[in-house]
Amino acid sequence: IERAMNKTDTAMIMPEDIEFAGKQDTNVLDRDSEETVQRIVNGIIDGTIKWDKIKNEFAKQSPSRVEILKGIVDRWIENNNGTRPKYKDLADLLGITSGNMRQKFGECNLNLTDWPTKKRRYQ
Repeated sequence: IERAMNKTDTAMIMPEDIEFAGKQDTNVLDRDSEETVQRIVNGIIDGTIKWDKIKNEFAKQSPSRVEILKGIVDRWIENNNGTRPKYKDLADLLGITSGNMRQKFGECNLNLTDWPTKKRRYQ
């Protein structure tokens, strides 16, 4: 609020005077955002990025956060012969608990059952 007061030239603070540092909350992903999502997914898979960085960068239901979670699952499936991950698998990658991971998926209206399981062949 103090920043907004210093920024405005009027007697009233307007919505455009208020900046939310570190939170991206757009409704549409642009090309730069898609590249950022891929970079973050790569970092998560490599173990260099944890959940703390994501929560500080993106709002709870932002399209970027949704795409990051989808990207992690897709990459897991690619790297594990089509096997869908468990919440615990993803939680371990992100450095959080499996219950917390389940909550993050719920906040983004996602569920691991949205992805198909690998069909097993029995002989």
